[in-house]
Amino acid sequence: MRQRFTAHPADPASGELAGRTADIARIFSLPSVREIVAALEADDSSRAGDTVAVLRKRSPLMLHVSLRLVREARKLSLADELRLERDLVRHAFHLRPGTASETMEGIRALVVDKDQSPRWKPARIEDVTPEMVDAFFVSPSPKHAHPLRALN
Repeated sequence: MRQRFTAHPADPASGELAGRTADIARIFSLPSVREIVAALEADDSSRAGDTVAVLRKRSPLMLHVSLRLVREARKLSLADELRLERDLVRHAFHLRPGTASETMEGIRALVVDKDQSPRWKPARIEDVTPEMVDAFFVSPSPKHAHPLRALN
């Protein structure tokens, strides 16, 4: 008989991170990616070290964009959130064309060249500016012409 795989324990309170839920909530509710990473770096647990190592490998710009998306989406209707995500995807490919695109650089590093060494722009979480992030949240389409304008 095959053993059944479950991604999560039946009782989340008994899982590996159960004793750290307060720390996780505290750290990941901090206002910015910079502060989240600094808090993880200050935490002496191996889990925090592993987490910050993964975050430091990802696109600094897209970490900031993703955090803002998650937080803004909480306040939006489903239709508005889907419009915003559609705009973000478009920006991911077109706002910074060619080799300046974080999306294309990630594809290059992981799929094309397979060197596993993306050259992010900017290279560090600490170097991302609010203006860089803000650009992703400006719709390329006026409201009346948005491709998802009919969603309610």
